[in-house]
Amino acid sequence: MSYDYNKVVARIKGLNSVSTLKKWRKKAEDLAGISFQMGMVGNRQRYSQRVPLFSEDDLNKFQQVADLKGELGLDQAILQAFVKERDPPKSINERIELLEFVLIDLDEDVSAKITHLYQETKRLKVIITTLEKRIAELEEPPKRKGLFGQKN
Repeated sequence: MSYDYNKVVARIKGLNSVSTLKKWRKKAEDLAGISFQMGMVGNRQRYSQRVPLFSEDDLNKFQQVADLKGELGLDQAILQAFVKERDPPKSINERIELLEFVLIDLDEDVSAKITHLYQETKRLKVIITTLEKRIAELEEPPKRKGLFGQKN
């Protein structure tokens, strides 16, 4: 079963208004990286609106937020309610290892790009040198030839 904003507000103790629920939903999406199911409400012929529809599990989490927000503050209450299903936080050593792998990949990518740019620079220098020689030849005044095709 899905619940719209008004039904959620009616079911959660400590949640006083739809605008408060909208703020909590936005914070849950931003802090916990979750998204809620969306649905259409209203008279489809005249007026309909796409709004989040909340599950029973979502209601339980919002009730937990309402219960914890006085003790932990809103942000921490949302994190505790919505994030605890995720993997436990990684240790510092695990994070360092992960960052080392990322840096190694970045280093390999950068090295390959530098090599490519070096080769491209060499190729462009050859082209520029050839063009400079050709321009110099074209700008050089023609040499006059004397009698019998000899140069003066």
